[in-house]
Amino acid sequence: DLWLAENNLTGTIPVELASLPELRTLYLNDNRLTGGIPPELGELETLTNLVLAGNALGGSIPASLGALGRLDVLDLGTCNLTGSIPEALVGLATLTKLRLDWNALTGPLPEWLPAIPNLRELVLLGNRLSSEIPETYGEFRILEVLDLGVNLLFGEIPLALGLLSTLRELYLDENQLSGAIPEAIWSMQGLRKLYLSTNDFTGGVPPWIGDFPFLEEIALSFNPLGGGIPATIGSAASLERLYLSDAGLTGAIPLSLGTLGRLGILQLDRNTLAGAIPEAIGDLRHLTQLFLYGNELSGGLPEGIAQLSDLEDLRVHRSGLSGSLPAAMTALSKLKRFYFNETTLCAPQEAAFQDWLASVQDVLSSGLVCAPVSATEEPLPSMLFVTHPYPHPANHRVGVDVHLPQATSLRVSLRDVSGRLVGLLDTRTLPLGTHRLALDVNSVAPGVYFLLVESGTARFQRAIVIAR
Repeated sequence: DLWLAENNLTGTIPVELASLPELRTLYLNDNRLTGGIPPELGELETLTNLVLAGNALGGSIPASLGALGRLDVLDLGTCNLTGSIPEALVGLATLTKLRLDWNALTGPLPEWLPAIPNLRELVLLGNRLSSEIPETYGEFRILEVLDLGVNLLFGEIPLALGLLSTLRELYLDENQLSGAIPEAIWSMQGLRKLYLSTNDFTGGVPPWIGDFPFLEEIALSFNPLGGGIPATIGSAASLERLYLSDAGLTGAIPLSLGTLGRLGILQLDRNTLAGAIPEAIGDLRHLTQLFLYGNELSGGLPEGIAQLSDLEDLRVHRSGLSGSLPAAMTALSKLKRFYFNETTLCAPQEAAFQDWLASVQDVLSSGLVCAPVSATEEPLPSMLFVTHPYPHPANHRVGVDVHLPQATSLRVSLRDVSGRLVGLLDTRTLPLGTHRLALDVNSVAPGVYFLLVESGTARFQRAIVIAR
């Protein structure tokens, strides 16, 4: 084995290395080597790992490397390579990882790549490859990572990709792909990362996007998708990152987002989303980044925002929001960036809030300070309000506190994510005040639902997860 990575080596790769007949691993990555890849390296019959990434080698990929019949890993990333991918590489029968990322390779995507039988990771990111995605790419047998991002690919995603049942990560971002996102992707039930940003996809965010049990990251930003955010996205229980910036989205922010308990990054900026920010946002306790700027929202920041104790970056500028910032935001001790300029949001004038706001490293403020409130003024409830259901998730029973501004009849129902009635949980007449309701959901199947509380013409909806 020869490990010489990260040693600031200069000069060329010596052809004499080919005279080491028993060499198994050759790591020369992250040096300053130049002069191309010696074709003689193809004579190293026992070589299993060839890693030359991170050098300014230049030149093309020698076809002779296709003779390395025992090769397991070939990593030529960031080597200033040009030309096309040589078909001779099809002879690498034992290859599991092929990385040719961040070069200047040209030509079409090779249709023959699926003929490498043991390939698990294919990374062609950051080249100048230009073609449609071949239908043959549905023939990879055990592929787990397919990264074709940052190329010049065009056309639609072939339905054949849905045959890649072992795929865990799919990156097609920053190309020129178009059409609707095909339902065939839904067949990749083991998918954990799906990156389709910066293309020309249309047809809306697919409603089946929430059906992936293991999906951790979705990136659909910078596509003219249009339509709304489907409520079904709340079923993607493993989701940690959701990127939907500048996607032509309209409608309201769905309450079901509040069920994504693992979500750490939520970017919905630069759309035309409308309505109030749902109080359910406060249920995203692991959120570190929340981008809602550049929309047409109404109302203020919900009180629940103060419960996001891990929040580091909050951007709601140019969003249409108004009213007072919640005084409890002083609990956001990790917040480093807060943009609320070009809104009519005002900061409470109390010293504690002003001191907290001054402690945030990067603030773009509206410049507004809220008018003082009389010490004798007591806020009077003026509308129906329902607290978050508890426990969360629920099991056999669920509780909520309902505040009624006047004596009225009450109706509590459960609906699925499509709005269909699942069951009537409670109906009664109650006096003015706050009432604690205990609701029986023992007969309801596990899943994501909405609890709808109706009082006269007033309606209040909360997302709820039932798990057993």
